[in-house]
Amino acid sequence: MVNGAASCTCLPGYTGNGISCSNVNECLTSNGGCAANATCTDTPGSRFCTCNAGLSGNGVMCQPASTVSGIGASTCTVRPNGTLWCFGANTYGEVGDGTTSAVYAPKQIGTSSSWASASTGGTAEHVCAIRQDGTLWCWGRNFGGAIGDGTTVDRTAPYPVGSSTWREVSTGGHTCAIRSDGTLWCWGRNESGQLGDGSTADRYAPVQVGGSSSWGWVSAGDRHTCGTQTDGSLWCWGYNVSSQLGQGPAAGSKVPLRIGTANDWGLVAAGYQHTCAARGDGSLWCWGDGSSGQNGGSGTRTAPTRVGTSNAWTGVHAGYYQSCGLQGATLLCWGRNDRWQLGIGTQVSTATPTAVGAGWSSVGLGGWFGCATRLNGALYCWGTNDFGELGLGSPSTKTTPSAFAAGTRWSQVAATLFTYCGVRTDGTLWCWGSNVYGQLANGNANSKDAPSQVGTGTTWSRAAAGEWHACGVQSDGSLWCWGQNAYGQVGNGATATMQLSPAKVGSAAWKGVAAGDRHTCGIRTDGTLWCWGNNANGALGTGGALTDQLTTPTQIGSASWLQLAASYRDTCAVRADGTLWCWGENLSGQVGDGTTVDRTVPTQVGTSTWKRVAVGLRVACAIGTDDSLWCWGRNLQGAIGDGTHTDRWAPVRVGADSDWAQVGVGRGHVCGRRTGGTAWCWGEGGSYALGAGTAVSTSVPVQVGTASTWSQFTAGQGNTVALMNDGSGWSWGTNTRGELGNDLAWEEVPRLVLP
Repeated sequence: MVNGAASCTCLPGYTGNGISCSNVNECLTSNGGCAANATCTDTPGSRFCTCNAGLSGNGVMCQPASTVSGIGASTCTVRPNGTLWCFGANTYGEVGDGTTSAVYAPKQIGTSSSWASASTGGTAEHVCAIRQDGTLWCWGRNFGGAIGDGTTVDRTAPYPVGSSTWREVSTGGHTCAIRSDGTLWCWGRNESGQLGDGSTADRYAPVQVGGSSSWGWVSAGDRHTCGTQTDGSLWCWGYNVSSQLGQGPAAGSKVPLRIGTANDWGLVAAGYQHTCAARGDGSLWCWGDGSSGQNGGSGTRTAPTRVGTSNAWTGVHAGYYQSCGLQGATLLCWGRNDRWQLGIGTQVSTATPTAVGAGWSSVGLGGWFGCATRLNGALYCWGTNDFGELGLGSPSTKTTPSAFAAGTRWSQVAATLFTYCGVRTDGTLWCWGSNVYGQLANGNANSKDAPSQVGTGTTWSRAAAGEWHACGVQSDGSLWCWGQNAYGQVGNGATATMQLSPAKVGSAAWKGVAAGDRHTCGIRTDGTLWCWGNNANGALGTGGALTDQLTTPTQIGSASWLQLAASYRDTCAVRADGTLWCWGENLSGQVGDGTTVDRTVPTQVGTSTWKRVAVGLRVACAIGTDDSLWCWGRNLQGAIGDGTHTDRWAPVRVGADSDWAQVGVGRGHVCGRRTGGTAWCWGEGGSYALGAGTAVSTSVPVQVGTASTWSQFTAGQGNTVALMNDGSGWSWGTNTRGELGNDLAWEEVPRLVLP
């Protein structure tokens, strides 16, 4: 009423003169205030922000969905392929493997590949995880009803929580989770009102917090909880002895209290007795206990206080007495550091966010340790390791992030007689197994039953392993070889019994290399083919004397080549026109020309066109352009795969299927992958090289387990190493010299050895 007349004003979110009002589309300007990696949806009078696929948050700010989390002394992580892995202390079954025995290396929990995220808090002794279908599962200690199953019985394996679908979950001393409809529910211990339902009664099953259906993020601390709603408001409740609610030294609250009036809060992390949160402008704010600098300052902070001046924060996690956050892909930590829990290489506590390094995607903190995932999916941990919480298989403390259980993801692996070499997705090169001629390139002749890094380089792209030597190509195209060099097979112009470190082969750029017994061949980036080393049986393909010993690369013909493979004293390669050519020893018909006469120059194999070829000891297999698989050569144990034991001097088809994608040939057995991702092996099985759980040989392909996510196979002497789509490495068969990457005598079925 103004001077006796009515005054009409449109409500927020509408425009007009008050008599007539129309909706304002808040999404039209700067994404409506939503995060850049969120989607804005206009509603009458307002807008709704939703984080894009693979991200979590309230839409005002989003971060990658949590894939790694640490408890007081345990860790769980979800791999890119959707499998769940846990390790560490297991007093109450928090590892989830059905036992209460400590687990010192990552162990897959169940067989499901549909997990989406996992959560454990720095003070929790239970774990909760969400599957891709939105179902929620919890396990571990059920003190106060933290599992949410209506009981206080500990669960040693994942147990379903109700039948609803969920979007976010957070575990601390209690549990809180957001359903897919945006409502917030909490359960477990409640002595300080941390469940937010207005009481202090423990709840054994989820109870709703208020009536709002617009919750976007929640974080459960030890005895307090904080969350943000989709309008960017920040709320906290529970214990407040150290002002962790951001409400000054006031008493705690049994219901959510709004913190300030800002409406651009994005992510919040509740720790033991402190809290940190990031705002939509990328600034970071902390409050509560700062006795160790964990709040970014000194002493108690009674209200949100900005940490530094950066506007680049994209993620934050609060632990026991420490905090970590992400600025893009850079990880920074601060707070208490007496047990190396900051991962910065010293034991100096600091209130200033200190860089741990670049290339990170998510972080989780436990009691006295931390774990983080790199952009390539690899998991690294640091800090104390009293109960195996770092997954290293030993109790040693790590002062900086260390790759768990032998490493990171793998992009390629190669095998020979007793040695394997592989390239990781971070560009590092690793070898293991026999080292009698220095083929592990570690500066000595000591064998290794676990992967040993070759130098410190991070630019390796491919590896090839010969009988007693190995080679690798770097991303700049340079070629390097090492190991036995008595016949010039290293290619550096010299001959010596051993080359203990990588030696560069000329100055040309290479795209592929293959190593045999005493010879090596490679394809340069211009498509030309070159060979060097010993020419016994014509292995070099030069047509020269069988006694030739070439210590540097010599070109073979003038054709353009795509791919090659070498074994004992023979070589095969595919030309750019798809034709297949082989040469060298032909004792069992492995050249494939219908004879058993050694060939000293490349000899065409049939008239078909081919995609890829692989060779082993007197056996060769190739995949045609129609994805059919063909093998030839020695067939004593059925390695040809045609149901017989008759040597084949020319290619014979393996079954009638036309869906073969990759094949690896060893010294008596063959393994391959079909386009659907299933694995199949055949041939000599006496050493469990077929991965079928028995020592029986077979002359036809038999499937290896039931998995359909295999990507690559390489076969050695009675053993096999294979990679899955997630980059993990698996091995089986005999292990006479550490070829399986562990200290077992043998493995009957695939065993994870290269996580």
